[in-house]
Amino acid sequence: MTPFLRRRAAFLTLILFFSVPARAETTDKAAAIAAFDDAAELMQSGQLEPACAKYQESYTLDPQLGTLLHLGYCQEQLAHLASAWSAFRDAADWAKKVDDKRQALAEERAKMLEPRLSRLQLTVPRDLPADATIKRNGKLIPPAVFRTAFPLDLGHYEITVSAPGHQTWSSTVELTKERQLLNLHIPSLQKMPKRAAGKPDPDAGAAERSLFARKWPAFLAGGVAVAGGVVWGVFGIQSIQAKADAEDATGQTQQELQQKAYNRGTVATVGMIVTGTGAVAAIALWAVLPGKKPPNDHAAFAPAALYAGASMNQVQLMGTF
Repeated sequence: MTPFLRRRAAFLTLILFFSVPARAETTDKAAAIAAFDDAAELMQSGQLEPACAKYQESYTLDPQLGTLLHLGYCQEQLAHLASAWSAFRDAADWAKKVDDKRQALAEERAKMLEPRLSRLQLTVPRDLPADATIKRNGKLIPPAVFRTAFPLDLGHYEITVSAPGHQTWSSTVELTKERQLLNLHIPSLQKMPKRAAGKPDPDAGAAERSLFARKWPAFLAGGVAVAGGVVWGVFGIQSIQAKADAEDATGQTQQELQQKAYNRGTVATVGMIVTGTGAVAAIALWAVLPGKKPPNDHAAFAPAALYAGASMNQVQLMGTF
């Protein structure tokens, strides 16, 4: 690439880099205007709730002092007096900072609403833990207003108080009319019960049982398989050896060795069957038994019987789960 082309590419890159935020900002502004217009139409038709939602959407996309004032007025018409009062207060502070003449209007609207506000007063115990949190409908209440009567819109609220190492406390309150002052007494939080030092937690012990304690039937079946394998190997070798000796012997000795080979072979066959049965049972039990604490402590595996037939195809596994 020539130096000229490189400079041109860099220039175009800079243009694209700086134009993207501007385009995004323009898009947000256009969407905010559209939402504002929709809100005005909804207000005219008396649809207050969707109108307030549109004003809020417009303000979120492009914060403007005028939009905030309209939002406050809409909330006031919807009887959300605390929200309206808060919006007018914020608008007054904003207007004061930028020396906007609408400051007087915002202050007047907030002043008119203040006597009509309903408030919630929390009575907090003196021993409330320093790291305690109080929530209203899942939203945190700032510690600065724990002992202050703060304004709320009319409605139903759930107050939840929690702290590490303590039991959570909750209650519900309902503000039903203007100028209502509702006092909610919060009791001292109860501490979580502590285990005695050195005393094991039975639940923790059950959850942390050893692998053998959880899967002992599988280990037992595996032990049976190993024992069967030993019998199979030892008596199988003896049977083969006796058979070989019988081929070199004659008369009564040959018959005795042949009988010995047969007997040893029979025991070896039984050992082979036990080995297969134990191996199959061990695999099945290992797969079935829980690797962790079972959800129901009363559910346990109780082996009922293991039956070995005359061949591997007749092996049956029976049990109760």
